[in-house]
Amino acid sequence: MPTYSEVIKFEEEAPKDVIRLVKSGEFYRAYNHSAWLFYCCIAEHRVMRKYVKSLKCDIYYVGFPEKSLFNNIGERNASQNKK
Repeated sequence: MPTYSEVIKFEEEAPKDVIRLVKSGEFYRAYNHSAWLFYCCIAEHRVMRKYVKSLKCDIYYVGFPEKSLFNNIGERNASQNKK
């Protein structure tokens, strides 16, 4: 699992109209701007908030199991970018 600072940096590099998902174990999560886009455009999942002491800020995220990826976003809208 990537660190919160890596996730925030990854999210900040995203174009404003792109939802980036981060794999975390058996789940996918969308953070900050991607979480709000996911909520508004894909599904009204509950957006969670967590204060991260090391970053001294709140982060927002939505998450769902990997098995339900296509149920949540649809197979045609999904693309995977591996580094």
